[in-house]
Amino acid sequence: MLELRFFEFSSKLVPSFTILNAIFIIYTYLFLDGEEINILEFLKNNLFYLAPVLILVFAISYNIVVINEKGITWRSYIFPFLKKSFKWEKIKFHAKVLEVYNLKGFKKTKKVFWIIDVKDRLLFRLIDNYEHNTNKIFDITTNFSKKQGITLTVKNPIEVRNGFSKVKYPDK
Repeated sequence: MLELRFFEFSSKLVPSFTILNAIFIIYTYLFLDGEEINILEFLKNNLFYLAPVLILVFAISYNIVVINEKGITWRSYIFPFLKKSFKWEKIKFHAKVLEVYNLKGFKKTKKVFWIIDVKDRLLFRLIDNYEHNTNKIFDITTNFSKKQGITLTVKNPIEVRNGFSKVKYPDK
């Protein structure tokens, strides 16, 4: 049985856990001592409270992605019981996408690999870089899913990436 495994870092958890940790530390400090403090001074003087939680958050954010005949599975590297999986029947398309960003007059493009579900929502996004060859992954997913992949060019896909809007296909 052929399967493709690789690591992916999910940065979506880092800001929320960091903010929650800072609020918890400040609340705990105020609750225990009951004195007024300057928040910036507190964070500067007590970074050792924040460091272990940040290390844990970064460890949880590393995922193992497995693509095989059954579908796609994301598992946490540290806690393997935290997983999310999708079967090929729930996947509508896999696509080679050229993301075009127009930010303040500068044009930036990225080659990425998308997996789109039946509801036209983005399930998985992988940036083509030195670590991941999206052409190879595209060919392997074509064999597994028994569906033909598509090629898209998407302008400013920030809403699609964050799950706020559906994928828009070009008119044929």
